[in-house]
Amino acid sequence: MNIQSIIILAVIILVCFLICRNLYKKSKNGEFSCGGNCSCCGKKCNK
Repeated sequence: MNIQSIIILAVIILVCFLICRNLYKKSKNGEFSCGGNCSCCGKKCNK
């Protein structure tokens, strides 16, 4: 892996985390709740 691909991967993970956190904050019913981890980022999560 070169440095550029590591940076791109890090940015994708960071964006995913921020989206996931926003969904977690906005969700009252837990439908989009990721519980602090982003393994299910962008998908509906079941607890």
